[in-house]
Amino acid sequence: MKRTYWYLIGAVAALITAIVLLISLLPLRNSPPVTEQIGTFSTATTTVTKQPVTTVTNATEPTTAPYVSPIPFEKLQAENRDIYAWIRVPGTSIDYPIVQHPTNDAFYLDHDSDGNFHPNGAIFTERAYNTTDFTDPVTVLYGHDMMSGAMFGELQSLYWDTEFLLENDEIVIYLPDREIHFEIFAALPFSRMHLLYYYHTEKESGFNLLFDDVYSTRKLSAVLLEDRRPTFGDQVVVLSTCMSGDNRYRYLVMGVCKNADNM
Repeated sequence: MKRTYWYLIGAVAALITAIVLLISLLPLRNSPPVTEQIGTFSTATTTVTKQPVTTVTNATEPTTAPYVSPIPFEKLQAENRDIYAWIRVPGTSIDYPIVQHPTNDAFYLDHDSDGNFHPNGAIFTERAYNTTDFTDPVTVLYGHDMMSGAMFGELQSLYWDTEFLLENDEIVIYLPDREIHFEIFAALPFSRMHLLYYYHTEKESGFNLLFDDVYSTRKLSAVLLEDRRPTFGDQVVVLSTCMSGDNRYRYLVMGVCKNADNM
């Protein structure tokens, strides 16, 4: 009887153990499947701080290339320090250094641009009346009326013709640091009086008086372009030479600066 009891107890215990083992192998109902867990992670809200976009710009402003003169001023001034500019008049043979003597305004009447004695002289300005930067209201350049056509010897024979003037109406002045372009507005016989002595062109009244007198000239050989007439505040260059055939006059070719932003 005891042996049967213990067999019964053992059978019940084995049954209970089997039931517990079976239950432990069943999936938990409250645990989501793996795919749902992945989905949960992938749809979770994530706050991302947006980094500011840095735009890289070139802080260096574009620069204009420095002016390089076509005239070898360093070499020229090593030979004669009085050379400070150069004149070219397209359509003519005028292509010369411009000089200014520091003490003697008459020196270059009979000395060339190298400082040597020469009957042709040189193209020059007077220190008593003009600076060397062409910022004066009126700058007068002097040159002889040579029969060979040298210096300013071509001016009268060419510029009495209005058509020629209109086709060749530029005077170019080169300086070491810039070039200045003048547009010709007048070519005429004019009084032999010293322009910058008698007309105080640094004043508006004197400037206007000069060009009133210029435009009142009634010579047949005078070419005057009214639409180009300068006004006070402009810079004017005057090429001045003797007049062939009448020593009571000088022959003048006048131009007004067209690129004052370079002054």
